[in-house]
Amino acid sequence: MRVERIQDEASIENASLVTQSQAMTRISYDRTWLKRRENVDAGWVINRNTYLSAFIKHKALSEREVCCNCHIAIPYLAVRCNTCHANLCPECDWAFHFKRPFHYRELFGESSSRPLLPSECVHSNGHVVEKAVPGPLHISPDCADCAEKSTVQLVSGSTCIAIVTKDGH
Repeated sequence: MRVERIQDEASIENASLVTQSQAMTRISYDRTWLKRRENVDAGWVINRNTYLSAFIKHKALSEREVCCNCHIAIPYLAVRCNTCHANLCPECDWAFHFKRPFHYRELFGESSSRPLLPSECVHSNGHVVEKAVPGPLHISPDCADCAEKSTVQLVSGSTCIAIVTKDGH
């Protein structure tokens, strides 16, 4: 009985030592983590303006930007499509993307940029307007229930729907 009691006390004491050891390791790990975070943050603060400047230069239109479709210079107002990687003038953008509503487009002006909704188009004067955009719909001409040919019809209505693509747009 006495041996069992001593063993119990020893196991409790060992557990206490292990817990203290883990706590000391955790404190030293926290201190090293804190120091690593401080070093990373200091490096970011030093280089933040360099990264920001490079990012803006990468996103901005060049002064010699040309429409990919009509090849006319577009120095002040352009639409960049991040899906097909084209820079277009407003007229060519609407003509090209009218049937491609799921492309992710951005409007670039002289000093700013903003994303365009699929239903938005840009006039050459820079005003953004809403237009009705047809959503592509592919239906089988055959009826799934009775297998008869040419029995399915597509009829438009006044109800608006939202379509979300695999990219979340």
